[in-house]
Parts: sequence; structure tokens; C-alpha cells
Amino acid sequence: MDAHSTLKIIIAMKKKKSRKPRVVTVYQKLWESGIEFSITDLKRLNGGTYYLDWLNEHPDVELDEMELLYQGKKVRQFLFPASFEEKIESKIFFHFQRKANNLQMYPLEGKEAAAEQNDDVELENGVNE
Repeated sequence: MDAHSTLKIIIAMKKKKSRKPRVVTVYQKLWESGIEFSITDLKRLNGGTYYLDWLNEHPDVELDEMELLYQGKKVRQFLFPASFEEKIESKIFFHFQRKANNLQMYPLEGKEAAAEQNDDVELENGVNE
């Protein structure tokens, strides 16, 4: 190896920057999916993913957390490694599939049903188009 090649290797090693490993949050994946979600959905998915999945697979590894403001309330989010992204996406899919099935089996009652019925009437009348 000549001096010129050695110099190129040294320069390349110096240029290589170390960067933080990418992290992903449940909020980020929900937002990217375009699904309309409530603060309850966000909290359940975040907590469930951490306590039921992450801690079972990695009991000795604690995750960093961040706090964000959603619907006027502070919500804690765990910062999962990018390798956990597919698990989060899977949890989101099954959460909303289960939620849709439950709504079919147990229709909304009271104020929620009236509000949803008003939305349907407005759509039929072309108000929300």
C-alpha cells in the first residue's frame, strides 16, 4: 500500500460521521398511516407496544422517552429502535381492525351515535363534500 492510498483511507475514516441510531414512535407511525386516531388509541398502542412487546423481548433494556402535545394533552412516547418499526405497524393494523369489528358488533349509543348519524346525514346532503 502506498502513502497516497493510506492517506485516502485515513481521510475516509475521518469523514465518516457517527450518527444517532434512528428511532420511531407510535405517534409517528400513526401519523404516517393517515388513520384518524384518538388520544386513547395513541396511549393504548404506545403502552401496549412497550409493556407487552418491548419488555417481553428486551427486559433489561430501557427506552428513552419524549413528551408531546396531542389534542391539548401531554402524551409520553417511547422511542423505539427502527428495528421495532414493523412490530409497531402490525400493532396499529390489528388495533384498528379489532376496533372496527367491535363497532360492528356493538354499535355506538347515545351522544356518539347521534353525532355519527348527523355526520352521515350531512354527507348524504352534500354538506361535507
